[in-house]
Amino acid sequence: MRKIAYHLSKEINKKKILDFCESEKLGADELPKTGKVDGNDYVFVITDVEEFLDNVSVDNTRCFISSFVKSIHDCFIINETRCFQSMRIVLDHIYHGGTLWNIMPDLKSDSSIKECHIINNNTEIERVVYFTTRDFIHFCSFSEIEKIRIGFSEMLINAIEHGNLDIKGMDKFKATESGTFQDLINERLSDPRYKDKAVRFCVDFNTERVKITIEDEGYGFDITQLPTTDNANQLKLHGRGILITRAYFDEVIYNDIGNKVTLLKYFPR
Repeated sequence: MRKIAYHLSKEINKKKILDFCESEKLGADELPKTGKVDGNDYVFVITDVEEFLDNVSVDNTRCFISSFVKSIHDCFIINETRCFQSMRIVLDHIYHGGTLWNIMPDLKSDSSIKECHIINNNTEIERVVYFTTRDFIHFCSFSEIEKIRIGFSEMLINAIEHGNLDIKGMDKFKATESGTFQDLINERLSDPRYKDKAVRFCVDFNTERVKITIEDEGYGFDITQLPTTDNANQLKLHGRGILITRAYFDEVIYNDIGNKVTLLKYFPR
Protein backbone atom coordinates (compact mmCIF):
# COMPACT_ATOMS: atom_id res chain seq x y z
CA MET A 1 0.00 0.00 0.00
CA ARG A 2 1.17 3.51 -0.75
CA LYS A 3 1.62 5.48 2.47
CA ILE A 4 2.75 8.80 3.87
CA ALA A 5 4.62 9.74 7.03
CA TYR A 6 3.46 12.66 9.15
CA HIS A 7 4.48 14.68 12.20
CA LEU A 8 1.88 17.33 12.99
CA SER A 9 1.45 19.71 15.92
CA LYS A 10 -2.15 20.72 15.14
CA GLU A 11 -4.96 18.23 15.64
CA ILE A 12 -6.95 19.81 12.79
CA ASN A 13 -4.07 19.15 10.40
CA LYS A 14 -3.78 15.57 11.62
CA LYS A 15 -7.49 15.04 10.98
CA LYS A 16 -7.17 16.49 7.47
CA ILE A 17 -4.25 14.18 6.69
CA LEU A 18 -6.01 11.05 8.00
CA ASP A 19 -9.21 11.95 6.15
CA PHE A 20 -7.19 12.47 2.97
CA CYS A 21 -5.40 9.14 3.36
CA GLU A 22 -8.69 7.35 3.93
CA SER A 23 -10.29 8.91 0.84
CA GLU A 24 -7.25 8.16 -1.34
CA LYS A 25 -6.62 4.70 0.12
CA LEU A 26 -3.19 5.66 1.45
CA GLY A 27 -1.56 4.35 4.59
CA ALA A 28 -0.40 6.86 7.20
CA ASP A 29 2.35 6.54 9.82
CA GLU A 30 2.87 9.06 12.62
CA LEU A 31 6.52 9.82 13.26
CA PRO A 32 8.20 10.83 16.52
CA LYS A 33 9.66 14.30 16.80
CA THR A 34 13.25 13.10 16.51
CA GLY A 35 12.61 10.10 14.28
CA LYS A 36 14.52 9.74 11.06
CA VAL A 37 12.50 8.84 7.98
CA ASP A 38 13.40 5.94 5.69
CA GLY A 39 13.10 7.39 2.21
CA ASN A 40 12.15 4.06 0.63
CA ASP A 41 8.98 3.52 2.64
CA TYR A 42 6.83 6.56 1.97
CA VAL A 43 5.27 8.46 -0.92
CA PHE A 44 5.91 11.69 0.93
CA VAL A 45 6.52 13.11 4.41
CA ILE A 46 4.34 15.92 5.70
CA THR A 47 4.61 18.19 8.73
CA ASP A 48 3.53 21.57 10.10
CA VAL A 49 6.66 21.84 12.28
CA GLU A 50 9.41 23.51 10.29
CA GLU A 51 12.18 22.16 12.53
CA PHE A 52 11.06 18.61 11.82
CA LEU A 53 12.10 19.01 8.18
CA ASP A 54 15.72 18.77 9.33
CA ASN A 55 15.04 15.13 10.28
CA VAL A 56 13.69 14.18 6.86
CA SER A 57 15.97 12.37 4.43
CA VAL A 58 16.60 14.13 1.13
CA ASP A 59 15.29 10.95 -0.54
CA ASN A 60 11.79 11.83 0.62
CA THR A 61 9.35 14.22 -0.97
CA ARG A 62 8.90 16.75 1.81
CA CYS A 63 5.69 18.73 2.38
CA PHE A 64 5.02 21.55 4.80
CA ILE A 65 1.47 22.58 5.77
CA SER A 66 1.12 26.33 6.13
CA SER A 67 -1.67 28.91 6.22
CA PHE A 68 0.56 31.44 4.51
CA VAL A 69 3.23 31.42 1.81
CA LYS A 70 6.68 30.46 2.97
CA SER A 71 9.90 29.85 1.12
CA ILE A 72 11.48 26.57 2.16
CA HIS A 73 14.17 25.00 0.03
CA ASP A 74 13.32 21.66 -1.58
CA CYS A 75 9.93 21.43 0.06
CA PHE A 76 6.37 21.54 -1.27
CA ILE A 77 4.09 23.98 0.52
CA ILE A 78 0.64 22.59 1.28
CA ASN A 79 -2.23 25.07 1.56
CA GLU A 80 -3.79 24.57 4.98
CA THR A 81 -7.24 25.59 3.73
CA ARG A 82 -7.07 23.58 0.49
CA CYS A 83 -5.24 20.60 1.88
CA PHE A 84 -6.84 17.86 -0.25
CA GLN A 85 -6.28 19.61 -3.56
CA SER A 86 -2.73 20.53 -2.63
CA MET A 87 -1.81 16.96 -1.74
CA ARG A 88 -3.40 15.62 -4.91
CA ILE A 89 -1.15 17.98 -6.84
CA VAL A 90 1.84 16.54 -4.96
CA LEU A 91 0.72 12.96 -5.73
CA ASP A 92 0.31 13.85 -9.39
CA HIS A 93 3.77 15.39 -9.40
CA ILE A 94 5.35 12.33 -7.81
CA TYR A 95 3.70 9.70 -9.98
CA HIS A 96 3.68 11.51 -13.30
CA GLY A 97 6.77 13.70 -13.17
CA GLY A 98 4.76 16.83 -13.86
CA THR A 99 5.79 20.34 -13.02
CA LEU A 100 4.42 21.30 -9.62
CA TRP A 101 2.18 24.32 -9.89
CA ASN A 102 3.30 25.56 -6.45
CA ILE A 103 3.11 27.25 -4.12
CA MET A 104 -0.48 27.83 -3.06
CA PRO A 105 -2.97 26.35 -5.54
CA ASP A 106 -5.85 28.73 -4.76
CA LEU A 107 -6.57 29.29 -8.44
CA LYS A 108 -8.63 26.59 -10.11
CA SER A 109 -10.78 26.29 -13.20
CA ASP A 110 -14.51 25.78 -12.79
CA SER A 111 -14.78 24.72 -16.42
CA SER A 112 -12.56 24.23 -19.43
CA ILE A 113 -12.69 22.99 -23.02
CA LYS A 114 -9.47 21.73 -24.60
CA GLU A 115 -9.58 20.75 -28.25
CA CYS A 116 -6.45 18.98 -29.47
CA HIS A 117 -5.15 16.55 -32.03
CA ILE A 118 -2.41 13.96 -31.87
CA ILE A 119 -0.54 12.33 -34.73
CA ASN A 120 -0.21 8.55 -34.87
CA ASN A 121 2.36 8.39 -32.08
CA ASN A 122 1.33 5.97 -29.35
CA THR A 123 4.46 6.71 -27.28
CA GLU A 124 3.24 10.20 -26.26
CA ILE A 125 -0.24 9.23 -25.10
CA GLU A 126 0.58 9.14 -21.38
CA ARG A 127 1.99 12.68 -21.46
CA VAL A 128 -0.91 13.99 -23.55
CA VAL A 129 -3.48 12.50 -21.17
CA TYR A 130 -1.69 13.79 -18.08
CA PHE A 131 -1.44 17.38 -19.28
CA THR A 132 -5.07 17.52 -20.41
CA THR A 133 -6.49 16.12 -17.16
CA ARG A 134 -4.43 17.65 -14.38
CA ASP A 135 -7.18 20.16 -13.46
CA PHE A 136 -9.33 17.21 -12.39
CA ILE A 137 -7.59 17.14 -9.00
CA HIS A 138 -10.04 19.82 -7.87
CA PHE A 139 -13.09 17.65 -8.51
CA CYS A 140 -12.42 14.00 -7.69
CA SER A 141 -10.02 11.72 -5.86
CA PHE A 142 -6.60 10.78 -7.19
CA SER A 143 -7.70 7.16 -7.65
CA GLU A 144 -10.67 8.30 -9.76
CA ILE A 145 -8.41 10.56 -11.83
CA GLU A 146 -6.18 7.56 -12.53
CA LYS A 147 -9.19 5.59 -13.77
CA ILE A 148 -10.22 8.46 -16.05
CA ARG A 149 -6.70 8.61 -17.44
CA ILE A 150 -6.55 4.87 -18.05
CA GLY A 151 -9.83 4.86 -19.97
CA PHE A 152 -8.87 8.01 -21.90
CA SER A 153 -5.53 6.44 -22.83
CA GLU A 154 -7.13 3.17 -23.94
CA MET A 155 -9.49 5.01 -26.27
CA LEU A 156 -6.67 7.11 -27.75
CA ILE A 157 -4.66 3.94 -28.37
CA ASN A 158 -7.67 2.33 -30.06
CA ALA A 159 -8.19 5.42 -32.22
CA ILE A 160 -4.58 5.38 -33.40
CA GLU A 161 -3.99 1.66 -33.79
CA HIS A 162 -7.37 0.28 -34.84
CA GLY A 163 -8.75 3.49 -36.35
CA ASN A 164 -6.08 5.49 -38.18
CA LEU A 165 -3.60 2.64 -38.74
CA ASP A 166 -6.35 0.09 -39.50
CA ILE A 167 -4.74 -2.67 -37.44
CA LYS A 168 -7.28 -5.41 -36.82
CA GLY A 169 -7.59 -7.01 -33.42
CA MET A 170 -6.30 -10.39 -34.53
CA ASP A 171 -3.36 -8.79 -36.37
CA LYS A 172 -2.40 -6.96 -33.18
CA PHE A 173 -2.76 -10.15 -31.15
CA LYS A 174 -0.51 -12.15 -33.51
CA ALA A 175 2.10 -9.38 -33.75
CA THR A 176 2.12 -8.91 -29.97
CA GLU A 177 2.54 -12.65 -29.41
CA SER A 178 5.45 -12.78 -31.86
CA GLY A 179 7.08 -9.60 -30.54
CA THR A 180 6.69 -7.76 -33.85
CA PHE A 181 3.93 -5.31 -32.97
CA GLN A 182 6.17 -2.23 -33.12
CA ASP A 183 7.36 -3.39 -36.53
CA LEU A 184 3.73 -3.50 -37.63
CA ILE A 185 3.19 0.03 -36.26
CA ASN A 186 6.25 1.31 -38.11
CA GLU A 187 5.11 -0.36 -41.32
CA ARG A 188 1.74 1.42 -41.16
CA LEU A 189 3.39 4.73 -40.26
CA SER A 190 5.43 4.56 -43.47
CA ASP A 191 2.36 3.77 -45.58
CA PRO A 192 0.97 6.88 -47.37
CA ARG A 193 -2.57 5.61 -46.71
CA TYR A 194 -2.17 5.98 -42.96
CA LYS A 195 0.86 8.05 -41.95
CA ASP A 196 -0.69 11.53 -42.12
CA LYS A 197 -3.89 10.75 -40.24
CA ALA A 198 -4.54 12.32 -36.84
CA VAL A 199 -6.81 11.75 -33.85
CA ARG A 200 -8.81 14.74 -32.70
CA PHE A 201 -10.17 14.94 -29.20
CA CYS A 202 -11.95 17.38 -26.90
CA VAL A 203 -11.78 17.39 -23.11
CA ASP A 204 -14.73 19.38 -21.79
CA PHE A 205 -15.17 19.56 -18.03
CA ASN A 206 -17.01 21.55 -15.40
CA THR A 207 -17.73 21.09 -11.71
CA GLU A 208 -20.29 18.34 -12.43
CA ARG A 209 -18.74 16.11 -15.08
CA VAL A 210 -16.03 15.50 -17.66
CA LYS A 211 -16.91 14.81 -21.28
CA ILE A 212 -14.20 13.47 -23.60
CA THR A 213 -14.82 13.00 -27.31
CA ILE A 214 -12.27 11.19 -29.47
CA GLU A 215 -12.52 10.93 -33.26
CA ASP A 216 -10.15 9.15 -35.63
CA GLU A 217 -9.88 9.19 -39.44
CA GLY A 218 -10.33 5.46 -39.86
CA TYR A 219 -13.10 3.42 -41.43
CA GLY A 220 -14.89 2.75 -38.15
CA PHE A 221 -16.28 -0.63 -37.08
CA ASP A 222 -19.56 -2.42 -36.45
CA ILE A 223 -20.65 -1.06 -33.07
CA THR A 224 -23.15 -3.91 -32.66
CA GLN A 225 -20.09 -6.14 -32.13
CA LEU A 226 -18.78 -4.21 -29.13
CA PRO A 227 -17.28 -6.53 -26.47
CA THR A 228 -19.41 -7.46 -23.48
CA THR A 229 -18.39 -8.32 -19.95
CA ASP A 230 -18.59 -12.08 -20.40
CA ASN A 231 -15.45 -14.05 -19.52
CA ALA A 232 -14.58 -15.02 -23.09
CA ASN A 233 -14.30 -11.43 -24.23
CA GLN A 234 -12.34 -10.38 -21.14
CA LEU A 235 -9.66 -12.90 -22.03
CA LYS A 236 -9.18 -11.55 -25.54
CA LEU A 237 -6.46 -9.01 -26.23
CA HIS A 238 -8.76 -7.11 -28.58
CA GLY A 239 -11.61 -5.35 -26.83
CA ARG A 240 -10.13 -5.16 -23.32
CA GLY A 241 -9.58 -1.40 -23.65
CA ILE A 242 -13.28 -0.85 -24.28
CA LEU A 243 -14.25 -3.05 -21.33
CA ILE A 244 -11.82 -1.20 -19.05
CA THR A 245 -13.12 2.17 -20.20
CA ARG A 246 -16.73 1.14 -19.66
CA ALA A 247 -15.83 0.12 -16.11
CA TYR A 248 -14.19 3.49 -15.36
CA PHE A 249 -16.62 5.88 -17.07
CA ASP A 250 -20.34 6.32 -16.46
CA GLU A 251 -21.14 6.39 -20.18
CA VAL A 252 -19.26 5.28 -23.30
CA ILE A 253 -21.12 6.23 -26.49
CA TYR A 254 -20.05 5.51 -30.09
CA ASN A 255 -21.34 7.19 -33.23
CA ASP A 256 -23.05 5.03 -35.85
CA ILE A 257 -19.91 4.19 -37.85
CA GLY A 258 -17.64 3.65 -34.84
CA ASN A 259 -14.90 6.24 -35.49
CA LYS A 260 -15.98 8.62 -32.72
CA VAL A 261 -16.52 7.87 -29.04
CA THR A 262 -17.83 10.04 -26.21
CA LEU A 263 -16.78 9.31 -22.62
CA LEU A 264 -18.76 10.75 -19.71
CA LYS A 265 -17.78 10.75 -16.05
CA TYR A 266 -19.82 12.52 -13.38
CA PHE A 267 -17.98 14.01 -10.40
CA PRO A 268 -19.28 13.24 -6.89
CA ARG A 269 -21.07 16.18 -5.28
